[in-house]
This record gives sequence, structure tokens and C-alpha cells, in this order.
Amino acid sequence: MAKKPSAKRYALALYQLARDKGSVEKCQNDLRLCEEILVDQNINAFLSMPSIRVSQKIDLLKSNMEDVEENVCNLMGILIQRDAFGLISDILEQYGRLLDEEKGLERAHVISAIPISDDSKDSLSNYLTQLVGKDIELTSEVDSSILAGLVARVGDKILDGSVKARLQSLRKSLIEST
Repeated sequence: MAKKPSAKRYALALYQLARDKGSVEKCQNDLRLCEEILVDQNINAFLSMPSIRVSQKIDLLKSNMEDVEENVCNLMGILIQRDAFGLISDILEQYGRLLDEEKGLERAHVISAIPISDDSKDSLSNYLTQLVGKDIELTSEVDSSILAGLVARVGDKILDGSVKARLQSLRKSLIEST
């Protein structure tokens, strides 16, 4: 059985076509629209039915995607043919990463024990910008289980400054020293 291409490869192919055409951001918006359409359980069920021809499935999708870039329509057709339309969210995420990379932007997600003020977010964003050398788009969430401090994920790096992690590290070192 042939291996299905990954979402990253689909996203890269679409991104390269869109960049050549000058429609990178339009394609991203169109991918979001496709994702919203595929959330509909009726449409998703219809696309999953093996008894319905692929051409009918593509026609249904195109009828819900007016003014969508041709390359995005073609991608959706390929995904339907390969029964891989469930990859749309992953493709959109990978596409966003490629766009961010082009813009020199890095996304960071911060988890803290208490809500972070806007001033603290700005300071943290500036610190992370200096650390990674790219502009940072920061999102945050609250998780009281980390006790205090924060955990920041920037790309594939994790900076763990939580009290929970420090206590676990202290516990481990105490166990090892006995």
C-alpha cells in the first residue's frame, strides 16, 4: 500500500505554488475556509461515503468554496481522491509555519500558574525575540498545576522555569545523592 504524503509536503507544495502566483495569504485564508467547511458533520459524512463518486464529492466541495484559489481547490480534490481530507487542519498548520518562517516570525506559547499581564507578555515577548532572533507572536494559558513560574514553548524548544519542574529536579538530585 502506498504511503500517503504528509501534511507538511502538501503544505509546502501549495505554498510554493502560491508564492509563485503571489497569493500566499489568500491561500491561507482559503485553507481556513476549507477547514471550516469540513467541520460540518454532514459534509464530512458525505465525503466519507465510499458509494459516492469522487467527482460528486469534489462538486459538493466546490459549491461551498466560491472565490477560492484554484490551487486550493485542486489540493482539496487531491485530498478527496486520496481520502485524506482529514489532513486539512495539519496542512493549514504547516502552511502557517511556512508563512511565519518567511516573515521571520516565531510562535510562542506560554503556560503560567496565574494570568500574565499585558506588560509582562510584552517583556516576555521581547526576551524571547532576543533569545531566538525572530519576532515572537505570543499566546498564553493558565495552568495552576505548575505552581509558579512559567513554561514557554518556542518552536520546538521548551523553556521550563516552573516551580514544579524545579521541585522535581531537586527531588531527583536528592534521591540520586543518597
